[in-house]
Amino acid sequence: GGVRDAVCEVLGVVQEWLGDERFAGARLVVRTSGAVALPGEGLVDVAGAAVWGLVRSAQSENPGRVVLVDGDADDVMGVVARVVALGESQVVVRGGRACVGRLVRAVVPAVGAGGVEFGSVGTVLLTGGTGTLGRVFARHLVVERGVRRLVLTSRRGGGAEGVGELVEELAGWGAEVVVESCDVADRGSLERVLGAIPVDRPLVGVVHLAGVLDDGVIGSLTAERVGAVLRPKVDAA
Repeated sequence: GGVRDAVCEVLGVVQEWLGDERFAGARLVVRTSGAVALPGEGLVDVAGAAVWGLVRSAQSENPGRVVLVDGDADDVMGVVARVVALGESQVVVRGGRACVGRLVRAVVPAVGAGGVEFGSVGTVLLTGGTGTLGRVFARHLVVERGVRRLVLTSRRGGGAEGVGELVEELAGWGAEVVVESCDVADRGSLERVLGAIPVDRPLVGVVHLAGVLDDGVIGSLTAERVGAVLRPKVDAA
């Protein structure tokens, strides 16, 4: 849908720009609006956020060639030239003011403070739940967060290597674990899994970990490869 179309459109523009020797000494400015949220803001443009992810990869491979700017047209036009002159690669403009990202030391909250509380009554669904990340999150939810019912989905389901041992381990911590074979990007398949969740153990949380890995440099990517990666992550969501 919109995310895939936006990412593929920008991919084509960036590839053409980087491949044309006429632009070797120039910089391409990619502008979005609402794709980046400053503190106190909400994310407005999900497709634009995906574009930022793509272009950031292009920037790491081609330093100094592409600039990302997020802001309304009226705000951006007055500061783009100054932003480019300063050598900044990623800028958020609000009210004519340019904001740039910097690494700062994070304050780590105390163990157990904050975070999402799922409770012990409901069901938590983990897509991609039999993979490496899925197993890490499953253990965390059961051991650290007290979740007592999990549904783990993946394309292989119970046929995934080591899943039996994982279920047994989590059962030892007092959790009921259901493993389902499911293509989460297929609406019918996902509806089947959701429909099987007991009414007295309702769905209280989803950890969306399903994904396809197909790494490649910007110049090697195609719309088909991008679509295959976005399907389980974006379409399923």
